[in-house]
Amino acid sequence: MLAQAHYEDHLNLGRVLATLWRRKLLIVATIGGTVLLAMVGIGSITPRYTAETLLVVAIPDSRGTVSGSSSDPGPGRDEPMLRTQVEILRSASLALQVVRSLGLVSDPEFNQALRPPTVLGMAWGAVTTWRSSLADLTGFAWIAAKPLADADGVPPVAGTSGAMMEEQRVMGELLHHLTVDNDGKSFALHVSFESVEPVKAARILNELTNTYLKNQVDAKYQAATSAAKWLDRKLIDLRQKQLDAERAVQEFRERSVVNEVNSGGSVSSLSSLEIVNLSRDLTEAEAARAHAESELREARSIGESGGGSVTSTSSPLSLATQNLRSQLHSLEQRRAELSTRYGDKYPAVLAVAADIAQTRTALSNEIGHVNAALSTQVRIEKSREDAIRHSIQALQTEYQHNNRSTIELRQLENEATAARNVLQTFLTESFKTSALVEIQQADARVLAPAEPPQFPSAPNKRVLIGIAIIGGTVLALVAIIIAESLESGLRDPDEVEAQFGLPVLGMIPNHRAKLGRRQSQRALLDPRSVFAESVRAVGTVINVTESAPHDSALVILVTSALPREGKTTLAASLARIMTHAGERVLIIDCDLRRPALTNHFDVLARPGLTEILDGTLTTDEALQVDGLSGVHVLTMGGGCEEFHTEFFRPGTFDRLMASVRDRYNVIILDCPPVGVVNDSLLLAKMSDAVVLAVQWGVTPRAIVRAALRKLKTAKVQPLGVVLTKVDFSRQAGYRFAGDPSGYFGAYFSHRPRPASRIN
Repeated sequence: MLAQAHYEDHLNLGRVLATLWRRKLLIVATIGGTVLLAMVGIGSITPRYTAETLLVVAIPDSRGTVSGSSSDPGPGRDEPMLRTQVEILRSASLALQVVRSLGLVSDPEFNQALRPPTVLGMAWGAVTTWRSSLADLTGFAWIAAKPLADADGVPPVAGTSGAMMEEQRVMGELLHHLTVDNDGKSFALHVSFESVEPVKAARILNELTNTYLKNQVDAKYQAATSAAKWLDRKLIDLRQKQLDAERAVQEFRERSVVNEVNSGGSVSSLSSLEIVNLSRDLTEAEAARAHAESELREARSIGESGGGSVTSTSSPLSLATQNLRSQLHSLEQRRAELSTRYGDKYPAVLAVAADIAQTRTALSNEIGHVNAALSTQVRIEKSREDAIRHSIQALQTEYQHNNRSTIELRQLENEATAARNVLQTFLTESFKTSALVEIQQADARVLAPAEPPQFPSAPNKRVLIGIAIIGGTVLALVAIIIAESLESGLRDPDEVEAQFGLPVLGMIPNHRAKLGRRQSQRALLDPRSVFAESVRAVGTVINVTESAPHDSALVILVTSALPREGKTTLAASLARIMTHAGERVLIIDCDLRRPALTNHFDVLARPGLTEILDGTLTTDEALQVDGLSGVHVLTMGGGCEEFHTEFFRPGTFDRLMASVRDRYNVIILDCPPVGVVNDSLLLAKMSDAVVLAVQWGVTPRAIVRAALRKLKTAKVQPLGVVLTKVDFSRQAGYRFAGDPSGYFGAYFSHRPRPASRIN
């Protein structure tokens, strides 16, 4: 799991770029093919031209004036009206007028019935005819083809004639090529029309805008005329209502007399003025009555007190009784003096007392007269007060009656005034409408008429080619993903370690034999080559990893998962390289079914291993020596047609190995593929190191995993894996800059310069 995670961590940008570089031919081919097909398709498309014009719409504001400014139309206030104009320009009625005025029914561009039949149309016609004939023969109506809908996808309307249906189809085609748009920030409407001919596009667009403006003027004229007629009829009713209101006011005035005076600039009722005056008189009468009652009470109080002193100078008794009271006072003083001087029986005192009594009687009589006068005055004032109250009540009743009459009069006068004002308003509007009938103008204007476009608007070759490039890139990426997912071979050492937990001992390049020389001989014939260095590196790794026991040979078993993976070439090359390094090397061909060492060494096919195991020959008699490298070779020999697997069982092959272990440093066993036969499992028990050869990029991972599973079942742990037939130029693309294999060619192709002599 750790190895797997480590390998996935290396799926970085470098690996992605390496994959793209490795698949560059696929990318170029896919993108190039897509662009080429797009260019062919673009070339077959009929070019289309778009004529354009700009309409400025005048929108009436809330005061009834129009605003035609193309700046700011306000915060969305006029958007519904602008959208209405857009829908009018795209309306079916307007398009139908253009179709009829320009005779577009006879234009094949808009009338599909006039176009030459296409291959698909002819095929569909044939199918339709065949189905109809089959329905007639069989009697099954459901077999017959249903009639196609019109161009807009809407079935023909019942009751419409063929000409009308044809016009509707042409109208739908015309609307399909029309575009009306508003940017939402101005009163300008951008109108465009697309056609295969530039002159036709401009002509249709100009006809459309002119018809739109003419319809606006006609609609406004009809509206103004209808409004004027309605106003004329309404004025007759209003005049009659105004006359009726005036007549009602006059009749009410004649029927009910309402007295009015102008007082202080305002109109007041006489009854209300009289009530105010009487109310003032009533207040004065109440005050006079209260004053008289007060004097009466005072007079009675004085009378009851016997004519005592009167302190109020305003009392009505003060003037009448002043002299009597003064005289009475003087007499009482005189009596007091005389009584003090002469006594009460003195004649002078008695005379004064008689005068006092007489004076008192006179004073009492005078007070009685005053009380009677004051009582009479109180009654008079009270009667006057009651009379005023009665008058006020009568006037209030009259005033209320006058008020009701006045209110009714005011109401009639207001109705007459309102009728007069409404009549005046309608008269003014009637005059305005009559004037507008003759000066109607459209609420829009064309800034500039449409001109025939100079360049086609469709197809947009740059955009389509750009889309084709993008689509080709996407297809290329999909093709890369598919190609990578279909690759089942092993190419990356990290992948081998992550998948199987085994190290990669080396990578052997795919160098084919030249000039008739065997491929394994290149390790000696060209020691500076990449091939020789790769084999040498594998041998070094094996020697470093596995050391032979003391006085015993290192037994190396070379096998593969499948045939033709280069295991024999690897074994022969290792033998030559190690022999060249000074080791005593024996290589034994252990493949009973397909022996191949004779193809790599200058030796005879027999005698060999079978003769030794049969006891026919000794080991020394069967051994052969390669003349080029000095490698001792033990071929398979003859008599192996029956595939005696028991040759390799313990007790048979062990004696051979025991006899040669002390004579060689390295013994290499070239064994059959472990994924195909089981001979290698028996020999692996006698080996010190098991090397599995896997062809780079070819051997499926599942086959390698199955081979390792068999070795694991036999309790054999391989030393590692050697990737054979590696294409280093392609291998570098799998690791980008993270693998040194890309630098092998440049490094080993370098030749050192000869050393210069120093005199």
